[in-house]
Amino acid sequence: MASENHRDLANAIKNVHQTLRQEAKKIGEEDAWREHCEKREVLKSYSQAMRKLATEHWDKNSADEQNKKAISRVKWIVEQCEDYFFTGKKLKAFQKEQALCLKYDLNIDILAEHEGISCKASDVVTVLDVGSCYNPFKNFPRFNVVAVDIAPASSDVHECDFLNVELREGECNPFNSDGKITSLKAASYDVVIFSLLLEYFPTSKQRYICCSKASKLLVPGGILCIVTPDSKHATANAGIMKKWRYALASEGLLRIEYDKLPHLHCMVFRKCIHSSLSRQWLSSMILSDTKNGKSVSGSPEQLMVIPQDYHSYAEEEDGFYVPEVRDSDESIATIFADLPTL
Repeated sequence: MASENHRDLANAIKNVHQTLRQEAKKIGEEDAWREHCEKREVLKSYSQAMRKLATEHWDKNSADEQNKKAISRVKWIVEQCEDYFFTGKKLKAFQKEQALCLKYDLNIDILAEHEGISCKASDVVTVLDVGSCYNPFKNFPRFNVVAVDIAPASSDVHECDFLNVELREGECNPFNSDGKITSLKAASYDVVIFSLLLEYFPTSKQRYICCSKASKLLVPGGILCIVTPDSKHATANAGIMKKWRYALASEGLLRIEYDKLPHLHCMVFRKCIHSSLSRQWLSSMILSDTKNGKSVSGSPEQLMVIPQDYHSYAEEEDGFYVPEVRDSDESIATIFADLPTL
């Protein structure tokens, strides 16, 4: 069971998420995000709470009997990256892409320059860890990490509003005069990590924008690792995960790994080398869904939903918004209180 301090930290995180969602409904997502980023004390408190949960509670909690089947989110991501780049999975993914291109009658000559390219044991992969907080991947020797967060909790994390960061072709100086990262070089990362990030944003559109940027930042054949909390059983939110899969396919990303852990959805998406492949795959899936009466409605920007998006909010006399309907399962506070990490 979580300690009182543990629960207090988790509740503080939950309250920030709820307030941001409520403000987005009240004044619009762009204004709500801009005002949120100006609340430096709130952001600092949030970042410190996340760091304390991860370094003082989640590691201890991972040894609890109730979490013996849980795997560290950090460990899961590291293992996926090492398997992909250093044990032959990258080559297998390339071969699968070739096969899919042939299936959809796409020109495979585009893939020729990438054929047979694999990592050596001495290589390192370039990693962008977004919403990093305290840079948990810094000690892994095969990772060359750039860690960014809107409110860093350690000196080796760079301040960056990823939602509004500029993407540039060619070489660029990422830092502005205040030492903040305001631009990033496109197609320059082997791995982008979104660990407990996307649920922070109050709207589907903002989550989609982040995933679109991740795709543009990845080199062809690079991977996006996503971890998002969910304490329900594996199939409870399968429909939501399907929508995510379709939304990311529209941005050139196909899912290659998926695990449902006790408190987490863990996914790896690969950036296709052939720019048309993921959209061709998506078209075929939509056609199949339509034939089977299981069509997914909405534009890609509308598909990056989370369960909290389905809460409705009623305005009270004091001007505050409260949810009219809550999930029947664990609240965000409980999810964060039970998450293991290292």
